Amino acid sequence: INCSGSEPSPGATINASGATVSFDLKPLDVVDCTYVNELPTGAIEITKTRKHAADGPGDHPHAGVEFSVNGTTVTTDVNGKACIDGLNFGDYTVTETLPAGYVADGPLSKTVTVDNTADCGDDPYGGETVSFSNTPLTNLTVSVDSQVDGGTASTIDCVLGSASTGPNGDGSLTLNDLVPGTYTCTVVIDP
Repeated sequence: INCSGSEPSPGATINASGATVSFDLKPLDVVDCTYVNELPTGAIEITKTRKHAADGPGDHPHAGVEFSVNGTTVTTDVNGKACIDGLNFGDYTVTETLPAGYVADGPLSKTVTVDNTADCGDDPYGGETVSFSNTPLTNLTVSVDSQVDGGTASTIDCVLGSASTGPNGDGSLTLNDLVPGTYTCTVVIDP
């Protein structure tokens, strides 16, 4: 709020406290007050987890992952958290930049409706939240190496692919970007 006195008595006494204004007027005094209603803003806190065998079973915080919200990029901290505030009420799309070597456990973009007044620094935090989780990928290679050049011929059959050895008896099959699971391959070595 901003109030000011004007002619004939610009010295009118004006007391403003928050949205309340009081003033003492003399005859013909004029006071102009301008009220500005600020839009409430909210925040979105992003939680990022991943599976990681070396850290044990279950989900673990994933640091250093980028997310974009309304043209702004934020990066998760060591606790797998990132936050963006100053958002007007409405719907926002939160999009993860998928880290190399991972597959998303759900969609890479999620819509979040901001409808609570909040800041990232609030304790306790009372704004919107959204979570993302990823699983690491593995490359699998099965290979054969004939000890005598051309002495054996082999075939490698896996559920997701197959290969045969060349004239020297050597060969391999590589399957990339496998999610955790059980993969069965059959290798037949013929003389």
